[in-house]
Amino acid sequence: MIAPNYNKFCAEAERHYFDFLRDEAERPVPSEVIDHIMGCLYCREQMSRLEAMLAECKERPQAHLTQCQMASTAILKLHFSFLGKHVNCADARPFLPNLLVPTTQIRMPTPITAHIDSCDQCKEDSKKLQNLGLSPKQLITLSQLFADELDADETDCTAAREAIPTVVAMAFGQTDAKTLRHLSLCPKCRQELYKFRQTILEQTKILHSENETQKSTFPCSSVGANDVFDYCIPYGIDPASDEYAKFRKSLTTHIVCCADCLDKIQQLHKTIYDIADRSESGVATVFHIDTTANVETESIYAGFPVRVETANLDSREQTHSEKFETTVKLKSASKSFRPLLKTALPIAAVLMVGIGLFFNVHTAKGLVIEQIYRAIDMVKNIHISSFAPDKQKAVQETWIARSSGLYVIKTENKCTLSNISDRIQRSKDLGTGIIKQTSLGSDALAGIATRIHSSLDIMPFRTPTDIPANAKWSELTDSELTVKASNTKVYELSWAENAYDGSTIQKSCRIFTDASTNLPQKIQSFKQSPSDLQPVMESIMIIEYPGDEEMLAKAEVMSF
Repeated sequence: MIAPNYNKFCAEAERHYFDFLRDEAERPVPSEVIDHIMGCLYCREQMSRLEAMLAECKERPQAHLTQCQMASTAILKLHFSFLGKHVNCADARPFLPNLLVPTTQIRMPTPITAHIDSCDQCKEDSKKLQNLGLSPKQLITLSQLFADELDADETDCTAAREAIPTVVAMAFGQTDAKTLRHLSLCPKCRQELYKFRQTILEQTKILHSENETQKSTFPCSSVGANDVFDYCIPYGIDPASDEYAKFRKSLTTHIVCCADCLDKIQQLHKTIYDIADRSESGVATVFHIDTTANVETESIYAGFPVRVETANLDSREQTHSEKFETTVKLKSASKSFRPLLKTALPIAAVLMVGIGLFFNVHTAKGLVIEQIYRAIDMVKNIHISSFAPDKQKAVQETWIARSSGLYVIKTENKCTLSNISDRIQRSKDLGTGIIKQTSLGSDALAGIATRIHSSLDIMPFRTPTDIPANAKWSELTDSELTVKASNTKVYELSWAENAYDGSTIQKSCRIFTDASTNLPQKIQSFKQSPSDLQPVMESIMIIEYPGDEEMLAKAEVMSF
């Protein structure tokens, strides 16, 4: 048998492997390349290897794949669309945020990761993005932002610049999605946005210095880049259908007049757009699938049939004509693949946003807890009765109506009703019957809105991403339980916390869920300090989900 040989025609054909395998290629494969591939043993063997790497999803019905697998496959295909092509910083940049999403981390070398491995500046950009602590959804948004660009007919900046004061004031409802997108993408307009916000920041600092005695109780130190991301990068927000609109005001009321928080927005703006606008590092890579490659054992590519070529465009050994030719190739490759990224990244984003955000446990277990959080997220009304282990009567009852923004807490001595829509709080002393009414400040509004919008005070952590890395999740069997209702599944979440004295406290909760809806029905919380021989029960919550009529009747009774 004649061994397949790699030649210059194979090098040209390799650039078209991915397009050849696709049913609907972005660019047609030249007929001479098709003829070569069909008659070349080497190319057919390499394409078979590539197809095996990418086509796992075709071997099983798509319905049997998890959303995580589907998203990973979609991203992996995007990476390999650069097979055999020059990859520079502009090509790799849209993938940097996406590579930080834990559920779709790529653990094999690709044309994109090969460039990042070879490019110190792209590595540094990746570290900067990682240090921001953005949520998976925000990272995906950032990938789309880096891949997107304004078309020629979208270069009129007049309307966008007129909206800058409104956007800086975070009144998104007074603008539209097209304007927010323009301000996020247009270099000149976003620079004007930055300058205007800087002016507001300086004025705010002056006001703060003149009113030093007026201190806010808002926890500014805990505000991170993920909290202010939307107000810094309003890309992808459509005010006409903004599901978070009713919750934004409680936070923006504070941020818009806080020098510290505005400064954090400016720092985030500078970090992200410094990366977006960074010039080429001069490093370009070409990734090949090559079974004959002699990869050294200490190499990061050891064990993989790959060969990576690296060119430093700043090298003085290159002639001017070589630099020019390579630069032209790099620019043309980046431009031709940008439409592919613009269309494919949002598809992958849809998949990723839908998957679980719990990354500290095994994927299968993570999907279970994500289903619980998603089920809670769909709830409109809730009633929680909290009991002490040694009490038959509830020590506290909580009612929450998301649609009307009502939050009610009743204890033995007091009942408090907060209405975030009207910014009013009423409290009634159940002993004397005295009623007090106050206006909710921005700090209180932010706190209540966060609790209503997250896990409704049910779960020990507001969102899955708040769960500690040391947490463990398991389903309890019938033999481990003394009492279990029918159609109920019981899970246990346990984690460690540091006490003020430096000791470690073990905490856990048992979550009894309806097997058909995944909604919690009862939650038992436990705590075990170093002096405890076994976990001690702290509290029990009984959870009900009343309908709108029942909730309305209760609200009328509690309206005092």
